[in-house]
Amino acid sequence: MNAFFVLPARSASHGFSVDPMRMFPTHPPLARRLERLEELAREIGRARGMPSTPDPILVESSTARLDNPQALGAFFLAVFAWGILGGAFLSEPDVTNNGLLWIPLLGSLAFLGGIVLGLQGVGRASAGARGMGYAVTGLVLLLGPWALALMAMVVFGILALLGAGPIPG
Repeated sequence: MNAFFVLPARSASHGFSVDPMRMFPTHPPLARRLERLEELAREIGRARGMPSTPDPILVESSTARLDNPQALGAFFLAVFAWGILGGAFLSEPDVTNNGLLWIPLLGSLAFLGGIVLGLQGVGRASAGARGMGYAVTGLVLLLGPWALALMAMVVFGILALLGAGPIPG
């Protein structure tokens, strides 16, 4: 099971549905199970000295892998949000006097949109679409620093309670 497995982005009816068998599958897809059985049959045949078939039977999917624009969108929004943040730090705009309130607003929208598209992209990729790498990379870029900051706060809080660490007690 994938570590980033979330609710599927679309169901067969193209609407949202809560189906526990799709959210938490108990078995891999049929094509993957048939490939594994075929591989085991070849291994067992070789172990007994039986000739193995020269050309393995390929199990082809009836449908091609779907495109996943949400995954690519999440990656680009993550890069865009970090670009806006870097540009804001480098230019040091005075948002109160110059009226540049759109920079934090645009960064916040890119951040939230990237998270939503990343979760949808991971859900679609778990269902067989392309782009798992883009979706996960976008989520890591957007949520990774927050997770590290939260973990640092917990560690520093525990160290402060124990009277040790960088925070004087």
